[in-house]
Amino acid sequence: MKNKTTNSLFVCAAALALAGNAQAATVTFAGVINDNAGSEISQWKTVSTTKTLDGDGDNAYGTLAHLVYQYEFKGQGTLYSFDYADSQVGPFGSYALIDAPTGLGDINVATTSNGGGGGADHVMFTFAALAGSPANVRIGIATDGLDDAGYSSATIGLRQVGGSAVEYTMTSTNSTLDMVFFDVTGITAGNQFQVFADAGAYGYATHHFITWDVIPEPGAASLGGLGLLCLLRRRR
Repeated sequence: MKNKTTNSLFVCAAALALAGNAQAATVTFAGVINDNAGSEISQWKTVSTTKTLDGDGDNAYGTLAHLVYQYEFKGQGTLYSFDYADSQVGPFGSYALIDAPTGLGDINVATTSNGGGGGADHVMFTFAALAGSPANVRIGIATDGLDDAGYSSATIGLRQVGGSAVEYTMTSTNSTLDMVFFDVTGITAGNQFQVFADAGAYGYATHHFITWDVIPEPGAASLGGLGLLCLLRRRR
């Protein structure tokens, strides 16, 4: 009986150690907002507007960090390092109006452009996690509506350099902003990530802004349950 108990405890300890020491980041698709549903993309900082895919529950996107071209990269140099992006274009009067990063007033959002030289899986933006970056975040990528396939991305993707990748194919045709969300878990300092897309018919791949929000650690409940099971086994 002693050997059985010892073996059970050894198995539990090994399982807990493996669960707690996983290092590889994982990228998964979290959802999409088509056609600026309920203005929640354009009003991304307005807490009175419902945010269906907010990761941290404060009813705003980009609380942890956000990149709004030519205006602000909150988190640059503290949580993330900016490595590369396509050229910034605009803002122009015909571009979508969104909340200013400070939450005061509206601005015409800028975009990126590869100058019509993109193809499949064209990298639009790269960033790396610094020491202070949380391990688990939801990343939202806003892109122009698919009212003209020649100037819009057929897909939006996110990948860890040397790791997992997910690419979402846009299916809605509209003339406003869309936003694709990915959950990234198990991030460690130095991990590098790329936002990428398949270019449209005229060779352009663009996106407008990016948001980061903390999400709960996945599997925390199951890990706690495993610990409880081990404790019960030990008592028996």
